[in-house]
Amino acid sequence: MQQPFERLAQAQGRLSRLVDIARRASEVPVGAFEDQDRSGSVRVRLAEDGLPESIRLLSGWRGKCGTGGLSGAVLEAAQQAMARRMASWAKALDDSGVTEMVATVDQPAAAPAAGHAGQERSPFQAAAYAAQEPPRELSAIVEDAFSLLDAFDGGPGGGGLATGTHAGGSTESVSIVLTEHAIRSCVVDSRWAETQDDGRIEAALRSALHEARQAAATRGPDFRDRSGALVAELMARIAGVSQGSRPTSTREGAF
Repeated sequence: MQQPFERLAQAQGRLSRLVDIARRASEVPVGAFEDQDRSGSVRVRLAEDGLPESIRLLSGWRGKCGTGGLSGAVLEAAQQAMARRMASWAKALDDSGVTEMVATVDQPAAAPAAGHAGQERSPFQAAAYAAQEPPRELSAIVEDAFSLLDAFDGGPGGGGLATGTHAGGSTESVSIVLTEHAIRSCVVDSRWAETQDDGRIEAALRSALHEARQAAATRGPDFRDRSGALVAELMARIAGVSQGSRPTSTREGAF
């Protein structure tokens, strides 16, 4: 029967391999893609980051989706483009060997070479030993993680969502909400759209999208950096205990 620390060490090794897979996958290039909704009313182009970079109204859209269905047509066109993007990315992952790495992620890592047993550190341990400050209490790390997840889910601070709007007169005519990797919602005031020509509606969509992309550009990297740092910090503390060592700390009872 495996001891708890042996199982923990195996879990740590698996997580380390998953982190490496995620890094490799993020380096696989994915180009821009575009598609339209099924009614042929709207065409959306996704940039390389997966977020919409343009929204175009197609000829005859008022007789197809109409002003009442415009919001849904924008989302559907974005989803169609995302489906094409993901299919292309899946093929690229397969060609680059990442898919094979995923298939073998549960295989145990090779044993360390003779004379080096117990001397290898995981990336998480290396990060911990390189830190200049003493390790924090686990309760503080967990509290930070919950705060970050709360923000990402749209709680206080709304760190995971980026919103762009365009006001038509005294009311909000267009609102677009983006997550880090995709469009979450698009709302076009149908009563406002009925009184506008196509050029004004496209300009409003373009303005709201630009504002949302600007907000996403400032929030996305911050969330990735903070979440990555928290994972590394947490696993470093676990790794230190699982191998009977931890970074030197002047704090008593740190774990």
